[in-house]
Amino acid sequence: MRTLTLACVLLLTCGCVNAPAAEEDLGASPAEFAAGQTFAEEQCGTCHAVGAGTTSPVRNAPPFGQLGRSYPVSSLAEALAEGMITGHDSMPEWELEPDEIRGLLAYIQSVQRP
Repeated sequence: MRTLTLACVLLLTCGCVNAPAAEEDLGASPAEFAAGQTFAEEQCGTCHAVGAGTTSPVRNAPPFGQLGRSYPVSSLAEALAEGMITGHDSMPEWELEPDEIRGLLAYIQSVQRP
């Protein structure tokens, strides 16, 4: 288990304009998906728009529905598992297990908008 900072993953999307490759099926179970959605809503929703087509409460926080515009959301799995460091001090750190990462990313994939 490693400590991760989801903020830096989300902040990596700023300024990137490359077209993403096709998404990988993460194979999340319905329970993992539901847990990922709950995590996103409870832990991320105070700053980020976590639903499809919604606006982030914090102006500079990237909406989850736009993350896939830069690269496949599934490509974040390794970065989340290894943990990342960001200069964004207000972003909390969490320790997520592989099933939690799979569920969170599957949820984020589900809210992607072109």
